[in-house]
Amino acid sequence: MPDAEKLLAKIFTYSIKHRIKAIYFEDVSLKKLTEFRTLLLTFKQTSEYLKELIAVKSEFKGKRLAQLLTGDDAGGLLPHNYISELA
Repeated sequence: MPDAEKLLAKIFTYSIKHRIKAIYFEDVSLKKLTEFRTLLLTFKQTSEYLKELIAVKSEFKGKRLAQLLTGDDAGGLLPHNYISELA
């Protein structure tokens, strides 16, 4: 799974850097679009992994992990619409 934080930083830096000047090389834009697509796919994978973990959270011994996988509407730390927003 790619490093989402690193991908976000690269995309943000690229957008700030090229906001002022025009982009002359199409392959550079294509590469950045590919990185953005990779980031979106990473978010989709994250939501799938979270769904699997939430399904088996009752089997975990650690209270903190169970709390991280419980929705905030039920007293946990996971935003209640997080998975639906990513999917």
